[in-house]
Amino acid sequence: MNVITVCNRKGGMGKSTTVVNLARQWALQGKKVLVIDLDSQGHATLGLLGTKYLTSPQLGIHSILSRANSVIEPHILATDFEQLSVLPADLNFNESDLTADITRLRELLRGLPQYDFDLVVIDTPPSLSNALLSALVCSQWVLIPFIPHALSLNGIMQLSELFKDIATKHNPTLKLMGLLPVMEDRHIRLQNRVINTLSNRFGSHKLLRGIRTNIRLAEAFEQGSPIQDYSPNCRGAMDYHMLAHDLDLVIH
Repeated sequence: MNVITVCNRKGGMGKSTTVVNLARQWALQGKKVLVIDLDSQGHATLGLLGTKYLTSPQLGIHSILSRANSVIEPHILATDFEQLSVLPADLNFNESDLTADITRLRELLRGLPQYDFDLVVIDTPPSLSNALLSALVCSQWVLIPFIPHALSLNGIMQLSELFKDIATKHNPTLKLMGLLPVMEDRHIRLQNRVINTLSNRFGSHKLLRGIRTNIRLAEAFEQGSPIQDYSPNCRGAMDYHMLAHDLDLVIH
């Protein structure tokens, strides 16, 4: 079971969209995928379950982590999409109340039957918190979506230092899966400069092919639908299809 944390800083743009659409693409390829929504804004939860979830929210991952002797399996919800499940966020949970034990999520995931899921994809809050640290401690991989502008550079550099610290103290298997430009437009010179700077810093092999600017992605998220179901022939759907293929090569 491969566990992938999707994270970024400076506003979190593109993070939950990537979690929803990447998880859906992998499920379409026949993989059993679990999304864990550690961002209490609940965007990935709503992106997979729709706004109907707001009328009858379930016990979410934040509460589960904060309770002794809890397990996660009974709280995993099926989505309308075959092979794709979600462990929802506790909407509006105060993340300062989350357990200080950042190894708790790792222990809970170890309690899942080994072959229940091929992939676990974790959405995280765009802030340095115990939720983010918990995700990094239990993951093999980190994926960083970013909009190519100057603020993203600072956020990625901060995260890289955090990864090193977590890998040294808690999780030596943690690796950077890649940096993912989102809302990408290669006609914008500033974006190209930022991408080139990151390529020089981390190596060109860590810069993934980008997710191009596409209004269909925003429309799909508003409708509570992955892009593959909302507009399967648009370039946003094509970009996530290619991304899933590229990341499969990284994992294997």
